[in-house]
Amino acid sequence: MNTRVIFLAVVILSFLNGLALAQGSIASPTEKIVDVRYSACPVSGNPVKPDIGEVYEGKLYHFCSMACLEAFQENPKVVIARIKEAQEFALILKNYAGELPIYCKVTGKPAVKRIFLIIGDVITFYCCADCRESEVKSSLPRVPGIGGEDELRHDRH
Repeated sequence: MNTRVIFLAVVILSFLNGLALAQGSIASPTEKIVDVRYSACPVSGNPVKPDIGEVYEGKLYHFCSMACLEAFQENPKVVIARIKEAQEFALILKNYAGELPIYCKVTGKPAVKRIFLIIGDVITFYCCADCRESEVKSSLPRVPGIGGEDELRHDRH
């Protein structure tokens, strides 16, 4: 009987430990995230920037600045209520392995919910902006350059 109780306690503690993620880590145990797309920032009214956003309750919301993102973090439900003319698109979460936390594919560290890259219908989360930027550079098409070295091609025709 004591063995079962101890086993159950270990299972419960392991589960709770998995939920106690690092601050800002992804906490949505799903392989899909809904990208909520709209043109005007719900905080300031300025045009949103696609790379400034955060996941809240399985949905990705975008903002025009870090200040507006911080306002969202303080009171997300009020900010969400201000969103107008939004469309929702399902994104496939690339670096979700069926368990939490989600890890950065570059460093293996826990990913942060506000640092991401969307390519097509796939979203990948990273631990820091440097990892995201390295992925941006590696995803650009390459063309042969002078001296046999490849050069990044910034125009995607």
